[in-house]
Amino acid sequence: MGSGQKILNEYIKYGLLEKYRDQAIVIKQLDEYMKTGDTGLITRDNGLRDAFKQYLNKDMVASITQGNIENYVIFYMDYLSQTLNSNKEAVEQKEQIREQMIGECRKLYNVSGKHMLAGALSTSLSGNFNMFIDPEKMMNLASKFSMRDFILSVTSGHVTNLADNWGMQAAEILSQQFNREISEAKAEVFREQDQGSSQRR
Repeated sequence: MGSGQKILNEYIKYGLLEKYRDQAIVIKQLDEYMKTGDTGLITRDNGLRDAFKQYLNKDMVASITQGNIENYVIFYMDYLSQTLNSNKEAVEQKEQIREQMIGECRKLYNVSGKHMLAGALSTSLSGNFNMFIDPEKMMNLASKFSMRDFILSVTSGHVTNLADNWGMQAAEILSQQFNREISEAKAEVFREQDQGSSQRR
């Protein structure tokens, strides 16, 4: 993609998603610019006006859009929409995998405790998943969300030195999360029992 087309696309994207949030305004501004070459029609935000002055005169806009601004904007908007949706799906899928990995860590923690979980996380960084309850499942999940990225996501904001025993740091944070979940679950059971006994009175 030439620099002129890239600038045009950046203007459309910014206009649609942030500046105007209105397809009709973006089309009108560009159509006027294509006819008059008046750069005053282009927002100064993000250096777009200067970029148009330097790289994108009205004839180039006409050439890139084949003289039909409306069709070009609608086509580019569809492309943006598809891209944003596929990115959203990828993020959601990764989050689901991360939750499954946390589930596998929870299973091991419940059976063998924090130190065993720390060992499993540490050895998994070198590709050994045998310490997990279901090694094959964890290995399969880690092929989609690397153990390094998983441990970084778990320890994010808590770690002072990434080189210093990642497994133990991640196990420490996960064990706190699991203990909190158990406490909250117990509290919920007590609340339900209290409500039940007060209703029987």
